[in-house]
Amino acid sequence: MSQIMSHLVGNYPNPEIFQEALQTILQKNIAYLEIQFPFTHPVGDGPVIYQANQVALEHHLNLQSLIEHTHKTKSELGSKTELILMGYLTPFLDFGLENLTNLLLKNNFKGAIIPDLAFGSEEQIQLSTLFKDKLDLIPVLSPLTSQIRLEKIKKHLQKGQLVYATARSGQTGSSSNLEDETIKTYFTLLKNQLNDYKIAIGFGIKDRHQVQLLNSMEFIAVIGSQIIREINSAVEKNSSVQNQLLGFFDGLE
Repeated sequence: MSQIMSHLVGNYPNPEIFQEALQTILQKNIAYLEIQFPFTHPVGDGPVIYQANQVALEHHLNLQSLIEHTHKTKSELGSKTELILMGYLTPFLDFGLENLTNLLLKNNFKGAIIPDLAFGSEEQIQLSTLFKDKLDLIPVLSPLTSQIRLEKIKKHLQKGQLVYATARSGQTGSSSNLEDETIKTYFTLLKNQLNDYKIAIGFGIKDRHQVQLLNSMEFIAVIGSQIIREINSAVEKNSSVQNQLLGFFDGLE
């Protein structure tokens, strides 16, 4: 089976369809699923996921409920998919970093991705201490990440943990040409510098060729914006979200 990390925005486009999408993806037993807690200003996300956040916020989602509900659904289905919380720092600070850690552990999450968390900051050091040997605090790297910054980030990582790297700089959503020589050089650098970690590659990944190419290099392929597009397509056609997503994932194999 392909090594894939998928992405859902909590309660997008509404709680019922979110649940249908969640069950469908968990039943596929993909490697990882990011569950995004919606935020007013998701700065790292492109227009597709940004818009999904704005719609999801209308449903007034509770962070604890999202985490507990996702875990409960996974348990009921007997899914092997690893769960990752994705979100921005402010709501997590409001909730309390220790409370967040305990909640993730209780609900068997793999870890968390916080795109606006600065490595070396007081909050990151606190989270790394809380997560140590129990959860992955997953950094977000890009082609613009300097060697000095990368070495600083590596000091806070646990051996074998997940690392998220974008295929290009900018925001999510736009297509990435993975066979561009500049990107190939960047991938080689990632492999050399991060050979002790599992590397997930995102930004613009949406088809079978891209997934197979990344997997052949032992990367995990992250599919985010395209999942939102597939959900939107089913809603626009007033058709089954489950069938739409199953068809999409089957096409990746």
